[in-house]
Amino acid sequence: MRVYVKMLVVIAALWAFPLAASGQVVPIAREAAEELVEWMLKQGAAQADDVARLGGRTAAREAVEELSKVAGRETVEQMVRRGGPGALQAVRGLDELAGEGARLIAGNGVRGTLVVQQGGKASVQLFAKYGDEGVRILAEQGPEAGARMLGFAGESLAKWGKRIGPEAQAHLRQMVPVMDAAEGPVRSAFLDGIARGGDDFLMWVSRRWKQAAVAGGLTVAVITAYKVGDGVAEGVRGVVDALPNPGRDPLAWLVWWVPVLGLFALVVAGWVLRGKFKYARR
Repeated sequence: MRVYVKMLVVIAALWAFPLAASGQVVPIAREAAEELVEWMLKQGAAQADDVARLGGRTAAREAVEELSKVAGRETVEQMVRRGGPGALQAVRGLDELAGEGARLIAGNGVRGTLVVQQGGKASVQLFAKYGDEGVRILAEQGPEAGARMLGFAGESLAKWGKRIGPEAQAHLRQMVPVMDAAEGPVRSAFLDGIARGGDDFLMWVSRRWKQAAVAGGLTVAVITAYKVGDGVAEGVRGVVDALPNPGRDPLAWLVWWVPVLGLFALVVAGWVLRGKFKYARR
């Protein structure tokens, strides 16, 4: 009997291996689709309204089954459970991009649903090209501004391979129209800077932006003067330069440090009171 069981396990594994190796999606079973719809109905009015808009339980279950044929069971389940209200409805209008849209929402949750609802197929195509970082930029900058940023600097951001913060995004959003219209060598040097330095480069350029605009715009010579780490180094120097000189103006130096000393005093006082309170309870 044990021999037969082992043979069945081996056969099943051999049958499943080609599917996994070829990347073929595994659709959801009918019972699992029904359970997923039932889960939606239990999440509250918003999810229940989604089921109603899809045409009821049967239509919702059929929508889940159809989507799983192009996206796979696990992706669809993650999409429905993480995407929140409107997730399933959002991907129905994507046609041939429905599977990619489901992967976008499955990986990014409610934020992904919002991106698909706002940007439709265009946002899904950007996700297919730039991944989750593209979704984050689209969500934070909006579909139009985000698409412009990715259309201009998406390849460079992908090479950078790290997230760029909100402040750097704001600077890039301001720079894109100007740099997009710049001469080829200047534009290439700028994009190479993003690919090498990301946030650091954008912060470094932002400190020269107005001065460069007065002089006629950024040049290749200015951009190529950047070295990775210059942005952070200049930021630190800016803080140091902002400190008053105690030899020349001791009063201003003391005023500058008052908030820091006050915070330190509060922390020490809290620590002492905490110790006394514990001792009193004993």
